[in-house]
Amino acid sequence: MRPPRPSLVLHVALDAASRDLLDDAVTRHAFALLELGVTLAPGPDWTAVSPPPRMRVLVRSGQLRGASPAAVRSRLATRPSLRARLVLTATAPPAAGVVDPWRRLWGETLCDVVVDDDPAALWRAFGAAVGFGTRSLALPVRTG
Repeated sequence: MRPPRPSLVLHVALDAASRDLLDDAVTRHAFALLELGVTLAPGPDWTAVSPPPRMRVLVRSGQLRGASPAAVRSRLATRPSLRARLVLTATAPPAAGVVDPWRRLWGETLCDVVVDDDPAALWRAFGAAVGFGTRSLALPVRTG
């Protein structure tokens, strides 16, 4: 029997490049993501969300504002009905020990680590970890 699908997916970017790329992409495709069963958490109080049936709520990295693993877990403890999954992203391998505190609190099965320096590959792997396909969702064109 498969475990229940998480109702909340937390994106924790371990670097600014993956945060900016992925937060921009999900914001750009917010309406298309609804069709794929993913809605974006509104505002900074992401623990107040009530996910619609069969939908996952994605909390963007910027909404977590650099919170520690323990602080995020503590906020989740106020809403035990939310089944949360964690997706850590980076454009380069993270420094030793950066991922470990997150994995200790979430466990191996509820914590995905996505690392790729190719923006398109990072976007595809992030989509797969969250639970949506990216084939028809182009990355925003970045200038500057």
